[in-house]
Amino acid sequence: HLVVPSIVKGFSWFSDVLRSGVTRNPMYVARQLFRDPFAASFTGGLDRGPLTAVAKSIAAYVHQTASGPSKTAQDLIRKGLVQSQIFSGGPEDLAKISLQLAGGDQGAFNKLFSAMDRAAMRADAVTREQVYDDVLARTGSEMEAEVAASEMMDFQKRGSSATVQYVARMIPFFNAQIQGLNVLVKAARGTASMQERLDIQNK
Repeated sequence: HLVVPSIVKGFSWFSDVLRSGVTRNPMYVARQLFRDPFAASFTGGLDRGPLTAVAKSIAAYVHQTASGPSKTAQDLIRKGLVQSQIFSGGPEDLAKISLQLAGGDQGAFNKLFSAMDRAAMRADAVTREQVYDDVLARTGSEMEAEVAASEMMDFQKRGSSATVQYVARMIPFFNAQIQGLNVLVKAARGTASMQERLDIQNK
C-alpha cells in the first residue's frame, strides 16, 4: 500500500500531462465559474439561487483578476482549501508549487503556465469563498465555515482502497467525479456534514 508500482507511475505521468492541459485551458475556468456555484447552491447550502451564485462568482473572479485575491481567498489558500485539480497530492506537486512561488523568475512558457494555474485556482476559490462567507455569517464559526468550503468538493479525499487510489492516479478527474457524486448523494439523502445548519436536503 505504501509503494506505487512503476506502471502506475508511468500512466500517472500521462494523466498529469492531460490534467494540466485541461486545467490550463481557458474553457476550464469558464466551466468552473458556472458549474461550481451552480452546484453549491444545491449541495453547498448557499442561501441564493444558482444563477445568482454564478453571477456572484463571475463578478468576484473579475475583481480578483484585476485587484488580486481577497483576504478570504488568501486564507482559504493558506489553509489548503483551494487547489482546483492543479495539485494531485503526489510528489510531483512540488514542481508546480515551485513554479507558483518563482513567478516572474521563470521563462516565458513557465510564466504563462503559472498564470494559467493561478487563474484555475482563482476560479475554484471564488465559489468556496461564497460558501465560507455564508456559513461564517450564519454560524460565527470559522471551523464550520472551513468544513463547508472543503466539503463543497473535497479533492483531497482518496479513500482507503489502494486499487481505487491507483485508478484515480491513472485516470484524469476520476477522483473528482467520485467526490462530486458523493457530495450529491449525501445532499440528497440529508447526510451532508452541514445538513442541520444549512438545511441542504431541502435546498
